[in-house]
Amino acid sequence: MNRIVGVIAAGVCLHLCGGAGSAMAQEGELNKQVEVNKEYVPDVGKAVKLGIVPRMTDTVSLRPEIGYSIRPSVWHTGFGVPAINPVRLSTAAYRPSAPFFLKAGVGYPLQSLLDFYGHWDSRQGGGGVYVNHYGQYADIEGDAGRKEPATGTSNRVGAYGMHAWGRTAVRGEVGYDYRLVSRYGIMPQLAADAPAEGVNTRFPDVTRQHYSTPRARVELGNDFKDLSRLNFRIGLEGYYMTDRYDYEETGLQAVAELGRKFGVHTFMLKGGFDGYWGNDKLDYTDRIASAGIRYGIDLERFKFMLGVDYVYDGGTQDNWFFPDFRITFDVTSGYFVPFVEVDGRLQNNGYRSTSLQNPFAAAGLVMPNTAEYNGRAGITGSFSSSFSYKAYAGVTFFRKLNFFAYLPDATFGYLTDNATRFTVGAELDGRVSGSFSLEAAAHYYGYTLKNLDKAGDRPDFDVSLNLRYDYRDKFTIRAGAELSGRRYCYEMPYLKEDATVWDYETVRLSPVVDVNLEAQLKVSRMVRVFLAGHNLACSKLYLFDHYRSMGINVMAGAVLSF
Repeated sequence: MNRIVGVIAAGVCLHLCGGAGSAMAQEGELNKQVEVNKEYVPDVGKAVKLGIVPRMTDTVSLRPEIGYSIRPSVWHTGFGVPAINPVRLSTAAYRPSAPFFLKAGVGYPLQSLLDFYGHWDSRQGGGGVYVNHYGQYADIEGDAGRKEPATGTSNRVGAYGMHAWGRTAVRGEVGYDYRLVSRYGIMPQLAADAPAEGVNTRFPDVTRQHYSTPRARVELGNDFKDLSRLNFRIGLEGYYMTDRYDYEETGLQAVAELGRKFGVHTFMLKGGFDGYWGNDKLDYTDRIASAGIRYGIDLERFKFMLGVDYVYDGGTQDNWFFPDFRITFDVTSGYFVPFVEVDGRLQNNGYRSTSLQNPFAAAGLVMPNTAEYNGRAGITGSFSSSFSYKAYAGVTFFRKLNFFAYLPDATFGYLTDNATRFTVGAELDGRVSGSFSLEAAAHYYGYTLKNLDKAGDRPDFDVSLNLRYDYRDKFTIRAGAELSGRRYCYEMPYLKEDATVWDYETVRLSPVVDVNLEAQLKVSRMVRVFLAGHNLACSKLYLFDHYRSMGINVMAGAVLSF
């Protein structure tokens, strides 16, 4: 048993934060091609899956706003990505397959689902509205051997629009997010002293947490598709997040970019600012400024890009330089394409970011920002437009990588350490016939840490296989399985006499597998019905330490589009 000093001294007195109801996105219509027009052509970078077992529940995949941990290729798009933020596909660039889309469903144990999208186009633009809801209301049996209330919901409403004048367009979006989460993951050691009715009686004032987040964004500029002329883009985005316990965070992000191509040569300039401010109760301020330059060459067989980003972290007054180097060489017409990539970024870990990473983190929890440097080398290619593959090996160096640690009040604080991660991965996507297709992936992760024992909440490997069969345009069935390797979690339930010294324990979670099955039937041109089941093997899937997800669960409903 080790000791660590002052890492989360404020964590234990804080409370639960939300988001248990956020659902894992699933495909909206299984046998329908969905066209998404976006301004980026993403090139997958690390291809690393989440370090936790995902929540296997159903919802529609037609989400207007999508977050990526990827960077586009400068020779394909001519548009770089701010070093401090993931690529974001805005709702203004989103085009659903039909002007009206509605998906509704109910599940067992009790769940609810509602996704609605309405979109309209005009000669010079268009717009739309959307409503997303997912809720779960069942009790979940925890490690303490009894069921606890685990009610949670995730809700989003918004509107977006775009208007163009020739090559220049203005795009905007306004929205509101509401999340509710219940804390139910009480550990057996603490449950022994709690009344039989459970954690709600033991911690009556911190059982639930909720977040309210109004948000808005606006962007003016070109689409960066025709770089034979100068392209520009400026954007502004902001939000205001509040929670049940009066912790508040205001965020503001701004970006400006220029790009121009001269023959086979591409030049890019960009600058950005991210600001984060807490209120009187949340003593937190962080200002991150960045500037970057890119130079790329795009030849028929050879593609090269070299750049650098400078990032200043005002919270710690640190200066960072992140390289951005990419090269591919194709002499086989796409069958066998070697590639090398080197890049890096600075990840903000303010209150909102932390709560999105772990919905059960202590209220007001802010973690140190994480800097990372990545290097990858591998091969990719495709055969006869039927099979595509990617195999690679990589290494990542982390400065202040954070690991969540379970606290006595069933929330989470954190431990932090410098770390190195080695990754080996392979992915395959293929269509065996006109009706049958498959996706397969396998990744191995090895961590080396400076002070801590294990890489908390991160599996040492993951494997997935998904099979899909389409019968004309009438019926679709998809079966899949995801295996996640062993994970180690940190627990800090014991505070010694010195209030700054904690004892932490390292516990191991066994490998788990999620088996899922989905089917959809076309009733008419506008109506389809679906049935989806997840965790059909009834594995003990853990979202986080002591927080188990539902066992076998199913959802049924209908999809209406026209």
